[in-house]
Amino acid sequence: MRTPPIGQIVLAARTLFAGEQSVNREFFSLATQRSGEIALTNWRCCLEAGDSIAHFALGYTFYELGRYHEAYRHLRYYAQIAPASI
Repeated sequence: MRTPPIGQIVLAARTLFAGEQSVNREFFSLATQRSGEIALTNWRCCLEAGDSIAHFALGYTFYELGRYHEAYRHLRYYAQIAPASI
């Protein structure tokens, strides 16, 4: 099986989304407008939709809520996948 050229992938994605956001971006947008438990729910959905930056957001949201043990595992994971971001 051959890999399609990047131009074909971009064209297919543009056609699929037709100017709309992907599911993970929708949850990301919602989460950034919320706080507390509602933000956690949206960040979890964002993560489940495949956006690994949600680990960072979950970490800092748990931290803000004083839930340090839960924050640690997400922040540690994010530090491993994106060490230059820290």
